[in-house]
Amino acid sequence: MKKKLLIFSLLVLLVSPMAYGQNHSFSSFLEQLNELPLVGADAFGDSIMSPNIDEAQFREFLPKASSVLKNGAECHWQGGGYIRKNGFVVAFLQAHFPNCCDGNEKWFMENLVTCKVLVSYSQDGKLLDSRTVGKRSSLCELSIEPSSLGLLTVEQRTLASPRQLHEYADWKYSVQKNSYFLTSIGKIKSKILWKGHKTVPNKFVQQNPPLTFKSFMRYFKRWEGKAELDSLFADNGDAKPYLLLRSLLPGWQPCDCWPVDLQWTPCRYLEIESRYYFFIITDCSFPKKKAGLYADKVVLAFDKDGTLKDVVIVSRNEDGKVTKFLDEAALIKTMDL
Repeated sequence: MKKKLLIFSLLVLLVSPMAYGQNHSFSSFLEQLNELPLVGADAFGDSIMSPNIDEAQFREFLPKASSVLKNGAECHWQGGGYIRKNGFVVAFLQAHFPNCCDGNEKWFMENLVTCKVLVSYSQDGKLLDSRTVGKRSSLCELSIEPSSLGLLTVEQRTLASPRQLHEYADWKYSVQKNSYFLTSIGKIKSKILWKGHKTVPNKFVQQNPPLTFKSFMRYFKRWEGKAELDSLFADNGDAKPYLLLRSLLPGWQPCDCWPVDLQWTPCRYLEIESRYYFFIITDCSFPKKKAGLYADKVVLAFDKDGTLKDVVIVSRNEDGKVTKFLDEAALIKTMDL
């Protein structure tokens, strides 16, 4: 009898620290979060990427990255808040995937995807369930509202194509609005409230009306002196979006650059008899083809009433390699200088 009592006492001594250690670890995990009196739009914390949860230390309280985002690789966890509800603990976390391989990475210099994740636990820290309720990326945006019936309501908006981000068109989204709630056993469930499509006007287009010919001329400095091509391409201001030129250059745009990723810098202009010659430098920050970033030296010829007569690409600088398309002497001779 004494022997059995001794064995039982040893088991209690061995098991108790383990149980205490798990509870203590869950308490430490919750210390990384803020206890919320109510669930609001800021429940997941700061929208700026600022990981504050050590995955190695708190691995048992985090869902597997592959269950959060199928095509995610490297994952960084960021804590927001938590609530205690119906005998359970619910945490509001963000999982950041800086190099997501979802097929859209070719469209962006960096394909960062942030997932908003709900995780439910028992009171002693056992992970019961997790659910990705929304994503934010170059293609996705979302809005979060409190829900009187459950945990929260999320409206997820996703662009139909990544190509839209590189064009000056209205944005077409597929939209789904879900309500999320907790079951009696701590599982996270959802209900679709609305599903459809929305078209959102491109604010950048609205805020940047096309230039008139007169306002276009004001960006340039009249060239006086000897016709040396380098001096004609001396910049006269900051780079500006190609969008401003859309009414002046009908039908012309470099075919190997997306409109949003094309900028132009005004330089000098010449007035010769019935023509104006404007010297600009165009910069492409995201070519359509697998090519390097490039800058072109371009001459725009207009008649006196502002009608485009010709576009001449003089040279291209692609990653430091310069290709000349037109002999400088021939260009100067063409303009009768």
